[in-house]
Amino acid sequence: MITVKPCKYPAVCNGCGGKASFFMKSAVLTMFLCEDCMRQHVRDCLTLVDGTGSFSTKKYMEELKAEQQNDDIEEAHANADGTLCNLLKDLGYESIVEEYHKVSKWYA
Repeated sequence: MITVKPCKYPAVCNGCGGKASFFMKSAVLTMFLCEDCMRQHVRDCLTLVDGTGSFSTKKYMEELKAEQQNDDIEEAHANADGTLCNLLKDLGYESIVEEYHKVSKWYA
């Protein structure tokens, strides 16, 4: 179950960093969103639900399992990073992904 309420206190939008208008809470997610990001998030969620109306992880699992078969370990890890970042973005955590991409990477 997802609850969406107007923000009672000043908050920063998790999507764009602007002023949040809405507070959204579910069993796995709490977000503050402005009106534009809320509309986009709803559109994105509608494309991510499975036949039961629940968030589906199938796409991400398939991508990660495919990378387990990739003989190029460096490429597989980079692709898996991308899959996890896409999952976070699809859940509304784009700002976390942006900060993650600022971390230096090192591959053997």
